[in-house]
Amino acid sequence: MRRTYRPRPVTLLIGGAVALALTVFGLTILAVTIWGLVAEGWGYWGLASAALFGMIGILLWRMVFAHITVDDTHVIVANILSTRRIPLEEVEGFEVSYAYWGVSAILRDGRMVVINAIYKSNVAHFGRFPTRADRIVGELNDILEEWRVRQTDAASPGPP
Repeated sequence: MRRTYRPRPVTLLIGGAVALALTVFGLTILAVTIWGLVAEGWGYWGLASAALFGMIGILLWRMVFAHITVDDTHVIVANILSTRRIPLEEVEGFEVSYAYWGVSAILRDGRMVVINAIYKSNVAHFGRFPTRADRIVGELNDILEEWRVRQTDAASPGPP
């Protein structure tokens, strides 16, 4: 069993296009600035702007690849700035957060791990409209419950 949830395809398409455009723009500024520094003796303003556009492009590119994957032993959460691998036994459950924070994995020790790949808008949250995030949280909790049942069945002794 391995399930992966990613942002909506339109989010991937728009985010990927913007990330690519900003990265190309940043690289163009960087090339022009280096040429200007060498050939014309320009200042360093272009390096800073190239770095800024490059960083924004990289962050958006990382956003495109944000996901949550559940396999037989772990939950893998790939967010914009980090990737975490959490053993299933440490997960208490999943819930929908609001304000575009994403879905949250609630750990047994009380900590929350935010999953930015799937989110629910404020309008949908406060209007109590069912969304894709609600469906995915239901599926994740079902997968977690099935895993717990399998663990309990494996630990219980068989018939004598």
